[in-house]
Amino acid sequence: MGKTKYKGEFEINASASMLFPYINTADGLAVWFAEDVNFDPRKNFVFVWNGEKSFAKKTASRYNEYVKYEFLDDNGKPVKDPAYIELLIEENEMTQTSFIVITDYSEIDNFDDMDEVYGNYVQTLKDIVGG
Repeated sequence: MGKTKYKGEFEINASASMLFPYINTADGLAVWFAEDVNFDPRKNFVFVWNGEKSFAKKTASRYNEYVKYEFLDDNGKPVKDPAYIELLIEENEMTQTSFIVITDYSEIDNFDDMDEVYGNYVQTLKDIVGG
């Protein structure tokens, strides 16, 4: 099965400056996005979901706006067409509303399941930040 791109947009009542540490740091990601997030000796991110480790490298970041993580192989080395997750914070100045936009490029089986999974993750983040 090939990779496909999922994109979900979730409203959250919090400023970009409040949300950014939760998408940009291992400690921040560990409280809402994965069971645990830490670093390997090469400073790659190690995401733990359902007890399984996934290695990733932060490949793009803009302060208070977005972060992109590209996933590596099981040995922490780059792959040719990497899966990735991008977390983007959008703020609508007119409505004073913020959104987390999650783009997941991977081997996705079911977009409805992705909506549910990411919806649950963002709900956890909302509970933490009061949004």
